[in-house]
Amino acid sequence: MFWNKQAFVFAAFAHVLTFAFPLSASAQQKATNVQVTNNPSNSVPVVINGQVHELISFREGYQVPTGKRLLIEDVSVACTTVGTTLADFRTYGLSVSALLHISYPPGNCPEPLDSEGECHQLYAVGTAKQNGIEPLFVTASDGRPAARIWAGRQMTAFADQGATLFGQCDGIQVNFPPGFSFTLRGAGRLIDRP
Repeated sequence: MFWNKQAFVFAAFAHVLTFAFPLSASAQQKATNVQVTNNPSNSVPVVINGQVHELISFREGYQVPTGKRLLIEDVSVACTTVGTTLADFRTYGLSVSALLHISYPPGNCPEPLDSEGECHQLYAVGTAKQNGIEPLFVTASDGRPAARIWAGRQMTAFADQGATLFGQCDGIQVNFPPGFSFTLRGAGRLIDRP
């Protein structure tokens, strides 16, 4: 019983000392405001775990430089299709699956080649559908009506040196004639290839 009282008194005394003697001003942290501008023409390298990461944005047909790996963080794919009349879209609608398509030269393929000796990786970006409503229209160069829909998401994927990135759309309900196009945009970080 006596030992427990001594332990309690000692603990209480230590607690009082903690609040009686606050840290000196030099030991306290001071807040500093820093503003960093990061844009494509003057990107800011980021060092994480001793490796420099270059923040980049990429578009359709982007090719990963030699000796680098692209860590993909954000992707969007726009799908544009041309119809013969406006009624095509109102009647049938438009439904697509948007994909990130990564193509490698056969010698750099990180997995077995497909049956045609090519190397392709497909990642689902999302699905988009317009049905029974007025779609977002653009006009084709020959004056025909065209509809554009898109999907995007944050994702975790990578592409190594020599890989080329494309957007791809697979869809139903509206014909995808010549003039159907895909547009890829995204962001990520380039690092040295391990």
